[in-house]
Amino acid sequence: SIEFDTKSMIALDHKTRSEIQERYVKLGVLSPNQVCLQEGYPTFEGGDKRLVFDQNTDISNIDSEKKPEDK
Repeated sequence: SIEFDTKSMIALDHKTRSEIQERYVKLGVLSPNQVCLQEGYPTFEGGDKRLVFDQNTDISNIDSEKKPEDK
């Protein structure tokens, strides 16, 4: 199969790209190391953990059964 890299066709300015990546990290869509790899930066220890919005918590530590008032 043939694959096309369309990223260069929809290249965003640095500010917009970093804002999108920040949102993806906060939502747990991307890990910090995934962003590092996209930008060509070295990865770091612990950077493969996905975080949860505004809590900077490893997503695997979130108990979906707990309600905020239970914490």
